[in-house]
Amino acid sequence: MMRHADDEVRVLEEVLHRLAARFPGVPAEVVSGIVQTERQRLDDRPIREFMPLLVERASAERLRRRTVDG
Repeated sequence: MMRHADDEVRVLEEVLHRLAARFPGVPAEVVSGIVQTERQRLDDRPIREFMPLLVERASAERLRRRTVDG
C-alpha cells in the first residue's frame, strides 16, 4: 500500500524505466510524456494504490499503438 507521494514518484520512475526498456525505439522524452499524461489523467482518483499500475497499462497501450501505427 502506497502512503507517501515520494513512494508514488519512485514507483512511477520504475514504470518509466520499464516502459523505456520495453519500447526502445520510442524516444525517452516521448515515453516520459505519455507516462506523465496518464498520471495526470488519474491524479484526482481517491484510491492511489493502483494508480501506477493503471498508468503503466494505459501508457504501454499508447506506446504499442504508436509503434504499430508508426
